[in-house]
Amino acid sequence: MDYILEKIFTNISLQTYTIIATLLFSSIFFLIIKFFMYVYSNSTDRNQNHIIIKITILLVSLIGGILAQGVVAELYFFKDWECPKTGTCI
Repeated sequence: MDYILEKIFTNISLQTYTIIATLLFSSIFFLIIKFFMYVYSNSTDRNQNHIIIKITILLVSLIGGILAQGVVAELYFFKDWECPKTGTCI
């Protein structure tokens, strides 16, 4: 798994990764939240979402996507800043 991620992260720029990963993670979070809303809502309320709820779901998904891509970027892009390849990590 590490080899695949290393191959992906060395062939794209940071800006491209940020945009694509934010959209991907936001979409995943959006689908997960919508799934939970569908499962836990009443059968009469499943197709009737208020516009404020839709906007809130979009905002929460976007914030979650930004945080998730930031964590992945910290782990894979910026890992050499804190731990050099010499193996002298604390």
